[in-house]
Amino acid sequence: CVTPLATIANAADYALTLGAEFSSGDFGLPENTDVLISSAEASSTVEDWRYSASLAYVRISGPTVLIAPTPVETLQNRRPIPNPPGVAAELRTDGIADLLLSTSRTIRFPKENALLDVSVSVKVQTGDADRFLSTGQTDVGLRADIIKRIGEFSFGLGAGYIVSGKTDRFDVQNRAQISISAFHSISDTIGLGVAAEWREPILTGLDDITEISFYASAPVSHQTSVVGYVLTGVTQTSPNIGGGIRITRSF
Repeated sequence: CVTPLATIANAADYALTLGAEFSSGDFGLPENTDVLISSAEASSTVEDWRYSASLAYVRISGPTVLIAPTPVETLQNRRPIPNPPGVAAELRTDGIADLLLSTSRTIRFPKENALLDVSVSVKVQTGDADRFLSTGQTDVGLRADIIKRIGEFSFGLGAGYIVSGKTDRFDVQNRAQISISAFHSISDTIGLGVAAEWREPILTGLDDITEISFYASAPVSHQTSVVGYVLTGVTQTSPNIGGGIRITRSF
């Protein structure tokens, strides 16, 4: 899911975000793969700099894996090490995914009522590559988002590029991503948004991934806000349907 525009524009000094997302898709196979992701992110904002760390716990049921929507057997045939027990037989795996660390800088343009958010991220392996929860290597990403506010509407355009750590286990590739989004402020606190994202897959030889998501944000209290969203995929490498929720507590 694309980061909501309101999240970028209104970062708190300190914040903790808990999230849950469920998605399901057949990815061109006879059986569906269900993915449940529970995540936690801690962030700190100092003036226009933001630092964050996020980690997720993943449960997957179905014939494909976390790192790419491709059958388990396809990856096992490429790998020189024995198949991990339980993954192929039960078509189910779970565990901690990789740790994502990021730093971003927000540059504001008051006269144009716009801002530019530039971020650098590092994916550190904490997931188990033997269970296909990680590629087993470190990735480095660079992303820029331009946000323009016109009245009660905000429009965003983002682009990024990830340099993947190479490994003999998987045919990973460097990958680009592009997103467009729009957000409408119904009131000072409540808003509705839509976003579309295109990105290249982690592994070579797969179709590009395109997803569309719709989200709503609202406060629960003075320090707590919630974002709920639903998503659908356009390409065969995207889930058929999904949805999630993020709850953020600022300090």
